[in-house]
Amino acid sequence: MRQTTGTRKSPVEKLVKDIKRAARKQYSSEEKIRIVLDGLRGEDSISELCRREGISQGIYYKWSKDFMEAGGAGSPKYGDHCRTISRPYPRRQFGRKGSSQAGIKQAEEVAQSRIKEDQIKKFSWRALFWKTQRKRTFLMSLIDIPRHLSPVRRRSMLKSLYFNMPRAEEIDAILTMVVDDYDAGVLTGEHYEGNGMVVVGESHSGKTREIDQALIRMGEKDGSLECGRERRFIQFALDGETTWKAMGLQVVKELGYEMAPCCTEHVIWSKIRKILQADGIWLLHIDECQHMFQTLGLNETKKVINSIKTFMKHRDWPIVIVLSGIPELLDKVNLDPQLRNLITPYYLHPLDPLAEDGLDEIDTVLCGFSKATGIGIDAVRKEDVFMRICYGHGNMYGRVFRFLVDVFASLPVDQSELTVEFLADRYALKTGCIPGHNVFLRDDYHGCDVDALMAGM
Repeated sequence: MRQTTGTRKSPVEKLVKDIKRAARKQYSSEEKIRIVLDGLRGEDSISELCRREGISQGIYYKWSKDFMEAGGAGSPKYGDHCRTISRPYPRRQFGRKGSSQAGIKQAEEVAQSRIKEDQIKKFSWRALFWKTQRKRTFLMSLIDIPRHLSPVRRRSMLKSLYFNMPRAEEIDAILTMVVDDYDAGVLTGEHYEGNGMVVVGESHSGKTREIDQALIRMGEKDGSLECGRERRFIQFALDGETTWKAMGLQVVKELGYEMAPCCTEHVIWSKIRKILQADGIWLLHIDECQHMFQTLGLNETKKVINSIKTFMKHRDWPIVIVLSGIPELLDKVNLDPQLRNLITPYYLHPLDPLAEDGLDEIDTVLCGFSKATGIGIDAVRKEDVFMRICYGHGNMYGRVFRFLVDVFASLPVDQSELTVEFLADRYALKTGCIPGHNVFLRDDYHGCDVDALMAGM
């Protein structure tokens, strides 16, 4: 919902507004849940989803917050469709020293408690906590996925699950620092410069979804900023090679306005700043930002960088900028010392199976999927299997996640246990590899060629 100005509206404007309000679509609880889950799947950006559904991003994040908080005796907004429960789950130790027996015992005690069947209706929204001996907490948002659903339905619901990993805590810490600095700058009452962050990672590392979730968590915090401004932001993704002007026209469209393509870059971006200020939006996230620089020469690149700095340092309404893309994006940021000083970087590392807790993320996803579907995983919850999963997918979390979604969605209804043989079958179907290059079948799996599709060759 857009903020109103101090000017008095005419009777005609008021009549038009009343007509629009009366004609506005009313969404049922089921529709709200579907839209929220579509956003969590991450297949489309939040802005694209909201445009398709005919709602504003503010409405989406409000529904998302209501959905996450719904529980207890029922939510006035979602009725009995949502419930919230919490329980610990023991972390797999893989034979390393210092296993948390207390945590396992606690999990066994809590597991003895049962949820009444009549408390869980169509969906069950669960907050599960993994507690390790280092007291690290992983938050996993789960939904119950009945086995009788079609593979497509199961796949859709599995894709919607999100697991709060240590990377989320690290991104949250940087984002909080950036937002607090902005908040303090406004409180000074003096001129201040906005700041920002850049998140880079290889393709399929999961960076887009992590930033989406971090912004959702930031927006869901209680109350406004201490300076009194609401937690308002907008985000969009670049579709491909673009120019600063074309990107400006895209931003204008995302904001719900139209501008003639004949307008100059300066006019377009000046209009954007005024719209953001009028709507109280002070954070802008640009995803797949490398597309903005791919075809630009050095002079044009510097021009774009100067425009970004101008946005961040504007006297009337400085903006917090969040950029994300592949690692080469960081090279563009480093071209300008001033921008480099305003931006805090974060690199989304690939999975490191040799690190002490490098396999925890795979274990978290595997156990989360098992909990949601009721499928047993004892035969595959082993360090060797996890190492093979990592290697077979280039140590990229996003690729591992999609593979496990496919595995759990495709398991036959009459099969209640996940096996290594089934992992091998799905991997062969996905990559087209022959048995000699199947990471789940070959003893020296590091000799497998996992960088090319083979189609049985």
